[in-house]
Amino acid sequence: MSVPPVPNVPPAPTILIVEDSDVVRSLTGRMLVDEGYPIVTAIDGVEAIEVLERSAIGVVLTDLKMPRMNGRELARQIVARWPRVRMLFMTGHPDAGLTADLPGPVLMKPFTPEALTAAVRTLVNARGGGLASV
Repeated sequence: MSVPPVPNVPPAPTILIVEDSDVVRSLTGRMLVDEGYPIVTAIDGVEAIEVLERSAIGVVLTDLKMPRMNGRELARQIVARWPRVRMLFMTGHPDAGLTADLPGPVLMKPFTPEALTAAVRTLVNARGGGLASV
């Protein structure tokens, strides 16, 4: 008995999780790994830029409020330097001024694994799912 060939499915994009809370970063990473996404992490925007400079990242999932470099400033740099990288933002602060004019959707904390997975899938599928080049 032969096994049918596996269709040409592109690999899941690597997701960079940028979050200053160890607990949130770890739990979010576990949720995404459980769904088959490769992940890397950074504790803030400064570290995230270092990761982006040396790694092929498809999606950045970032907190908005962080020390050293916040999510909004990180987003500005990503748009300028890596325009193909997709972004998803997370925050526990529902301030409209904080979430206005971001180049991607916003997840409100706390979020469920289902909400996170749905948001990532929608973002990846909307843009073709390919990896951005470094």
